[in-house]
Amino acid sequence: MRILAVETSTPFAGVAIVDEDGAVAERLLRTPMRHLELLAPTVEETLHDAGLTLQAVDGVAVSTGPGSFTGLRIGMMTAMALARVRGVSAAGVSTLEAIAAGCPWSGPICAVLDAKRGEVAAALFVRERGGLRRITEDAVAAAPEMLDRLGPHLAGGEEIAFVGDGLARDAPIITARLGPRAWLAPPIFWPPRAALVGALGLARFARGEGQAPHLLRPAYGRGGAFAPRAERAGA
Repeated sequence: MRILAVETSTPFAGVAIVDEDGAVAERLLRTPMRHLELLAPTVEETLHDAGLTLQAVDGVAVSTGPGSFTGLRIGMMTAMALARVRGVSAAGVSTLEAIAAGCPWSGPICAVLDAKRGEVAAALFVRERGGLRRITEDAVAAAPEMLDRLGPHLAGGEEIAFVGDGLARDAPIITARLGPRAWLAPPIFWPPRAALVGALGLARFARGEGQAPHLLRPAYGRGGAFAPRAERAGA
């Protein structure tokens, strides 16, 4: 299966073509906040790099947030339009899950995205069987509150990786609280790359979780809680 993936949740953005063997082509937009102007041409360029046309795409994946309100709207509208034109299903992917997927760590991974207003959007994952298992839902809080609420999930004393641009401001708070238990991923691993969105979207399609494009919804991130996934699902 061949997926076209769109990622626009941060000041940078990207487009990728992904199949079962990995990324076929990927382009990154390194001009912050020009998503509306550059996204459509980048889709065309990425397809050209892969030697494909839109008719060769079997599904569309897109990051659904948390992230920039404007960026998410542009990315999701583009992804929905592409899926409708091609007549294929779409898959939404959490920005935090995409960030965690790119982290080179075998234990617990906390993805932290700068949510502005002195807060981070965060979620906890663990890597297993070659994939990620979500421990908490995406939620937004100041870093000290985030660590307080994640506390019960970190009680085992194991090391935990933190990854994402929330570290640019809040790394000192995390290391002051957790000391050597916290491994802070280098900045090269912070962005939620489109190729990772595509790989996660491909897994969703394989599980039968594709959906009609008009059913996609953004998750801007505010108003959530750091509850375990099962608890949130039953609320």
